Amino acid sequence: MRLLPDLPLFVLIAVATHLAMSFARTLMHYKLGHHPMGGMFFRNHINFHHALLFQRSPCFAYAPRQRGNNTPYFFIPMFLLAPCLYIILPFRFFLVLAVACAISFLRARLFR
Repeated sequence: MRLLPDLPLFVLIAVATHLAMSFARTLMHYKLGHHPMGGMFFRNHINFHHALLFQRSPCFAYAPRQRGNNTPYFFIPMFLLAPCLYIILPFRFFLVLAVACAISFLRARLFR
C-alpha cells in the first residue's frame, strides 16, 4: 500500500524509459547502421543484419553472413548513464527504470 501513491509515477517512468530507449535504438540504427559515417557499425550492420534478414530473398544480392552483431554496442550508452541515474534517482525509481530498460530491450530483440 505504501507504493500505491507512486504508481502513476512508476508508469510514467516506465513509459518514458521505453520511448527513450526506442528512440535511441532507432537513431543509432539509422545513423550508424545505414550510413557509411558509422564505419565499423555500418559494415557490421550490412554484413550481419542485412545478410541475415535478406539472404533468402530474391530481391537482394546474397552477402555472406559474417560475425559482427552490433547489439552489444547498444548497451554502452546504458552502462554509461546507469551509474548517474543510480546516484540521482531514489532507488525505487531507478529500479523501475532498469526493469523498463530491460523489458524494452528484450521486446525489441524478441518481437522484431
